[in-house]
Amino acid sequence: MKSNTDVATKNNPVVIALDLGGTWVKGAAISPQGAVTGEVGEIRRWPNPLHTVVTGKEFAARLADICHELSGGAPISAVVAATAGEVNPAGNRYICAGQHLGVMGSTPWVEKLTPILGCPVTLINDAEAFLLGFADSGGLPFDKNVGGLVLGTGLGFSVVRQGRLWKPNRRLLHFGDIETSLGDYNHWVSAVRASENGVFKSHATNQQEYFQALTSVVASAANFFHLDFIVLGGGAIDAARTAGLDLIGVLKKEIPTHILPGNVVPEIIAAAEGNRTILRGALALAIGNSAAESVRFLGNFNLLSTETTHPQAAMDTLSAEAIVQILANAEKTAAEQFCNSASALARGAEMVSEAIKNGGRIIYVGAGTSGRVGAMDAVEIPCTFGLSPDRFVAVIAGGIADSALSIESEHEEDYPSTPDLLLLTLTPQDLVIGVSASGTAFFVRSALAFARTKGAKTIFIHEADLLDVPHIADHFIRLASGPELLGGSTRMKAGTATKKALNILSATAMVILGKAQQGELLDLDPLFNAKIMQRAIRTLARLGEISEKQAAALLAQHNYKLRDALDSLKNENRLVT
Repeated sequence: MKSNTDVATKNNPVVIALDLGGTWVKGAAISPQGAVTGEVGEIRRWPNPLHTVVTGKEFAARLADICHELSGGAPISAVVAATAGEVNPAGNRYICAGQHLGVMGSTPWVEKLTPILGCPVTLINDAEAFLLGFADSGGLPFDKNVGGLVLGTGLGFSVVRQGRLWKPNRRLLHFGDIETSLGDYNHWVSAVRASENGVFKSHATNQQEYFQALTSVVASAANFFHLDFIVLGGGAIDAARTAGLDLIGVLKKEIPTHILPGNVVPEIIAAAEGNRTILRGALALAIGNSAAESVRFLGNFNLLSTETTHPQAAMDTLSAEAIVQILANAEKTAAEQFCNSASALARGAEMVSEAIKNGGRIIYVGAGTSGRVGAMDAVEIPCTFGLSPDRFVAVIAGGIADSALSIESEHEEDYPSTPDLLLLTLTPQDLVIGVSASGTAFFVRSALAFARTKGAKTIFIHEADLLDVPHIADHFIRLASGPELLGGSTRMKAGTATKKALNILSATAMVILGKAQQGELLDLDPLFNAKIMQRAIRTLARLGEISEKQAAALLAQHNYKLRDALDSLKNENRLVT
């Protein structure tokens, strides 16, 4: 296990993770160079200065001292602090914090700490950091609705749905603040209520009351959010483990009778690393953020082709028909320019097919229009080509939960996508496709930088002719759709070109993988709707040279798997031959 001194003597930059508890600040430092997954190293702790300082400036100065102690004199490249309370998407201020956080939750100290340390400082909710740490351990299942419950001074809670944080209205789920006549959930399951000095209270009555309260809270989480996988951590779990109490066994026994009809009984586990899981998640995020900073766009936005005024932009005095004609001609011109990207698209499609063939995933990352277009392509793959939903994944700035709503209000494209990519547990088999018309969105650029640290392949799709891209991705596809007639509105020509590019990439890759024959889809899902069912019957009849009545019967015999039904006909013909 590395000590902080060992880290510092190497004179490499370090990243620092802090866990800002109501009583203690726990911290760890590690050098990103050569760091292995899950490495936390020595954890140190200090009394939280919120009890002794009165201003944000004083709080920042004390945390700076803690960070310098952790670094041992080495330069610091990134700091991530896990905290109770809700923080904004950029991770630089609190949106909502309990009164017990005092000066820590009520003053803007992050902006004061950043210049002192000379590196980015990011806040993250402790329950989200907990799930990041759990994902970093390889324990987060993609195909589940996962709830993370951190039983600390209060109740931390977060939900991950198919590998993405689930935050409707882009807000933290304040599950612990649910009020009852006996107090709120924070009080019910508080580690302070359950333990003394880190040891679970031994009195049988106390234990029984706590078990009942925890069972009610966990069952409520499962029922409210349709969870089928729950992971618990925090001080109460650590205290129960120290006391030899099988808290998880109790929950598994009691929970089934509390689950609503139609809901599944969730799988329940405790994070093996306990409280270290939060610091593990914060360290993983700090390492990713450190890599992301190296690709932040620092050029002149005014020089980008997406920001250039189109010579025909003055349409406001024209008739509707004239405006339509101009816009339609512009799309036609962009389509002609798009054809110049054919060779780059072909190589990209080969990379997509290679990743799928090797068991990897295709992960689209975008902000605004680019993110929505990526999501649209990804969600259509399973029903069209028969791949499981985890093979094409979309990550969008602002979150998947509200992607069909307006989510351009918090500078979403300007903060890193590292947390989103951490939850997906990237591997070298994966392919991350970043989409940004301007090529400047930090949300996208950070994803590409982080993916490369994990050995994943990367493609960057953009419109603007950038000079700094060679070190960002393995392959580049420039759409060259040109300036927009509505200045900077890349939902127009650039958006159309982006949709074409992603459609062509995925469709070409699927053809390469044998998902089509004579222009017919072989792995579509006929049960999706009546139209697709009829299409499957018609395809089987045409390719198998049988009647549609025979095709319908044969399709039913093979569980409505068109490829299996067609293969059975081919096998029969071989036997006859």
